Amino acid sequence: MIRFLTIIFAIMVLILPAMANTDNAYHLELLEKSDDFIDNNDFHGAIACLKEALPLIPSDSIISLSSAYNSLSYSYFRLGDYIKATDIGKKALEFDQQIGDSANISKSLALLAAIFTHQRLFGDAEHYMRDAIEMVPHNNSNMLAARYATLGEILAVQQKCDEAYDYILKAYVLDTTAHRASKAAIRLSQLGSTLVYMKNYSKAADVLAQASTELKAAGNISSLCINMIAQIKTYTSLNRRLDAERIAEECIRLSDNINQRKTKLDALKLLASLRKSPELYQQAMNLNDSLYNEQIQNQIAEFEVQYAKAEADKAAAEERIRHAAEKQKMRIIILSLIGGLFLISLLVFYIFRVLSIKKKANAELLEKNAILSEQKEEIRAQRDEIEEQRDEIMAQRDHIEAQSKEIQASINYARRIQRSMLTPAETISSIFPDYFLLYMPRNVVSGDYYWVGQFGDNKVCIVADCTGHGVPGGFLSVLGMSNLNYIVGQDVSPDTILNRLREAIISNLRQNDKSPSALQEEDDSASDFFRSNDGMDAAVYVVNERQMKLTFAGANNPLVLIRGDEVQVLKGDRMPVGIYARLNPFQSITIDIQKGDCIYTFSDGFQDQFEDGEAYNKFTASRLRDLLLKIHQQPMAEQKEILNREYEQWRGPAENQTDDVVVMGVRI
Repeated sequence: MIRFLTIIFAIMVLILPAMANTDNAYHLELLEKSDDFIDNNDFHGAIACLKEALPLIPSDSIISLSSAYNSLSYSYFRLGDYIKATDIGKKALEFDQQIGDSANISKSLALLAAIFTHQRLFGDAEHYMRDAIEMVPHNNSNMLAARYATLGEILAVQQKCDEAYDYILKAYVLDTTAHRASKAAIRLSQLGSTLVYMKNYSKAADVLAQASTELKAAGNISSLCINMIAQIKTYTSLNRRLDAERIAEECIRLSDNINQRKTKLDALKLLASLRKSPELYQQAMNLNDSLYNEQIQNQIAEFEVQYAKAEADKAAAEERIRHAAEKQKMRIIILSLIGGLFLISLLVFYIFRVLSIKKKANAELLEKNAILSEQKEEIRAQRDEIEEQRDEIMAQRDHIEAQSKEIQASINYARRIQRSMLTPAETISSIFPDYFLLYMPRNVVSGDYYWVGQFGDNKVCIVADCTGHGVPGGFLSVLGMSNLNYIVGQDVSPDTILNRLREAIISNLRQNDKSPSALQEEDDSASDFFRSNDGMDAAVYVVNERQMKLTFAGANNPLVLIRGDEVQVLKGDRMPVGIYARLNPFQSITIDIQKGDCIYTFSDGFQDQFEDGEAYNKFTASRLRDLLLKIHQQPMAEQKEILNREYEQWRGPAENQTDDVVVMGVRI
């Protein structure tokens, strides 16, 4: 019996380690499987494998424990469970420190820094990232550059911009020295973004432009598009609108080519804002709706995938339980064959074990079924809520479109009212038979206006430029014309017209009393200190062809008279028609005129127009006078065509127009 028992124990000593080795191979298989799940971004699957593997890993297998905890921490981090990710990441760091591998220690520290960054705990993130830099192996410049760049971004968010710039610059130098062109270009883009944090927009524009060049050369179009968004915002801050529009157009094209639609949406929004274009706003809205609908569908699909995966996990759990039961059964059978002495005890153990496993399995199945039912109901509720939100957004968009149409109709009606108040062409031609009028509002309604009338031998011509353009300028122009209809009928002296028009504007807009200004809210507590400076610039002249005299007065605007090859400029007073620091009376000047003299009055819209593609090059008043001198002998209709053609060539596309334009020419 003793010999028999000895043989049985010897067989058990040989068989049981083999069984243990089977468990060891299984936990290695689970770790490898978890890596595949992480590579495919299936972090739920990775967590399930790692949780199953951890109890099977021997306590002295430090490398396997380090790998498992690091993978588990990373998976929870990617799923947004930062508390679990932090706790498990610190355990992984302890195992790495036991191993003493500096590269792995640096990776664990960097992961913890990333977790704290996403929780906006930037102080902790900075602390761990500095430790991660200290642990980078001396010969691993690639890892060191990445750590420097990440620390720089963490510092920039904390407004430690100078130090952030220095660390990103170190990363750029390392990547450039190692000829990692694509990464060096990305570092350059990060430097540009840091300069934006520092509000050094001029230098940021240069660095971001160089980054775009290098990213394009490296073929990194995705990072190039992101860099372009920073360029657009920087050029906008520098008032380089044309450069911003050019980069935005290129960004839209490139992001469209690589299907980077979120970046395309950002570029579309910026370009729409720069150009104030309803069409671009509509394109951005359509793309936003498309992305939103796609996001909804992706969320629904993700919920369905999660539900399907939960069902698969349930089946896998049942299979593992079945496999474990069969494996245990096989162990019992093997041990029962070793000797009859253990048959009864092993049989009892087997029955107890099977019942325990079955009970546990049933409990697990019940729990999983309950969880799955709850998840299914939650998914349905979320899907219904998403559908309701989408319907609400669509209704809001329809409401906005209806309001937009109503506003546009109102503005169009305002234009008809304004045009009805302007002096008709047939009236002007009856007073000044040889004339032209170039009238080009920037928007639907205009802040520029003209007024022509005759009283006996006196022919009156007024060209005015109100503060602003569009609807605000239009209101002021109507106010000016309404007052002129009354003022000029009483006195045709240009200086008197301007003085009385100023009095009327100041009175109408309540610019000089203690009551609230007409252009502020009635409940504004600062009414004693706030005064509206709105008004208008104007040129007023009266021609008496019987006496061959011209009398002129101006508020900031001049009159140009051309006779033969000579140009005479009559300058107005340097003050507007409205409230101003000085309210001296306007002065008039009278000169002799001759038959054939050409008289020109205009607003500043023509001369202040920027050249197409040149943000700082205006047409200028001197260039306008030279052009008028060049064309003044042409018929008035041809002069208008030449001026219109020159203006459009200088301006470029219609959306480039910066202000309202009015130019009136009269030949005596």
